[in-house]
Amino acid sequence: MVDSRRLIMPVAIRGLLAREWLSSRIVYNPLADAFHQNPYPKYARLRGRDPLHWSHLVKGWVLTRHEDCDEVLRDYKRWSNAERLQEGSDAEPALANDAPSMLFVDPPDHTRLRRLVNKAFTPRAIEQLKPRIAEIVTEIIESLPEDEPVDLMEVLAFPVPVIVIAEMLGVPAADRDDFKRWSDPVARTLEPTITPEETKAAQAAFAELSQYFEQIVAERAKEPREDLVSALIAAEESGDRLSHGELLSTLRLLLVAGNETTTNLIGNGMLALLNNPDELERLRQNMGLMENAVEEL
Repeated sequence: MVDSRRLIMPVAIRGLLAREWLSSRIVYNPLADAFHQNPYPKYARLRGRDPLHWSHLVKGWVLTRHEDCDEVLRDYKRWSNAERLQEGSDAEPALANDAPSMLFVDPPDHTRLRRLVNKAFTPRAIEQLKPRIAEIVTEIIESLPEDEPVDLMEVLAFPVPVIVIAEMLGVPAADRDDFKRWSDPVARTLEPTITPEETKAAQAAFAELSQYFEQIVAERAKEPREDLVSALIAAEESGDRLSHGELLSTLRLLLVAGNETTTNLIGNGMLALLNNPDELERLRQNMGLMENAVEEL
């Protein structure tokens, strides 16, 4: 049986884009293949002609100037993260939980959550991760063939974040593939547009991921370990602790956001350096520039 939504959606999208063209003489279509391959010319055009652009497809404002983005992100009284998505929206299955992700709350709730989570991410704890991360990356690189090309994304960018996050959470190595399988579709819900098929996949992955973390949290509550889950359970300030729902939301956020962002950093960072060999050589000659380079990439 043919899903009527598959037939209706292309027509609806064309209609929305036509309205957008009539109102602004410019179209923002993040679903287009050309946009995914190279979005920067479109963003440059938006910055030059319509930096505060209303997208009929996304049903929201598209900001392309740094100063505008900075102002909106800082002014939570006028621009709320808590109201980014309507409750019950298919695009955000996490809203079904009674404790939304830190991404979807404003101060003072956001400040409180960050303060408690930071208790588990002490400078000492972060510093202790460095040798193990270096060891993981070294093991992967040394296992690669010396005389044939490899896909950097497949052999390094995808597995490294999953391995590191899994070890931080103290979960078995056998579950790493499941982590990747769950995190990818759930991460899609953070995109401005999402198809019905992607929504269905995200909701299924979200349910499995939540069930898995429920089990991990229950185990750590009974028998704490030297891992991040136990540290988050124990995090306390002035008698305040993360609720059970907040703990689950934080764990999901760490897996999804930490996984995707690091993968993108490795891939885009390597591409940028290869496309700018002078900067690559400059970095090789002065590793003291690495921290700023990572922030820029």
